[in-house]
Amino acid sequence: MEVPVVKTNFHGKKVRTTETKKVNKKKSLKGDKKASEYFSSVRAHIIKNSKTSTKAKKLKLKGKVLAKIQIQSNGSYDILFVGGDHPELVKMTNDTFSRISGFMPIPSELEQKEIQLKIPLHYNLNNRPSKKVK
Repeated sequence: MEVPVVKTNFHGKKVRTTETKKVNKKKSLKGDKKASEYFSSVRAHIIKNSKTSTKAKKLKLKGKVLAKIQIQSNGSYDILFVGGDHPELVKMTNDTFSRISGFMPIPSELEQKEIQLKIPLHYNLNNRPSKKVK
């Protein structure tokens, strides 16, 4: 990363220049098989703990909720954001997270102290079976 810097040369004059600074970037987990398995287990744990509210069933709600969570190395987590198409779907998602005490600890192979995940959850509470497209 190029950063502007003002230096003094050997004549005592101030000279504007740029320096390259190293930026500490977190290791990317894209394409990592172990990370993909861990993310799938987190999503499965969320879905396993989700329950549909009777109000949402009566309204036959359909929509998407985005949840952003931060998981610590020991499996404890914080909810950073939950938002979506309908307040009842957001409430259902928050209720789901209130039932989850934690996740599996982050595998040591991933070399991460914490991981932030954006998890899209899709709801379709229409009581009609979906049509299969051939």
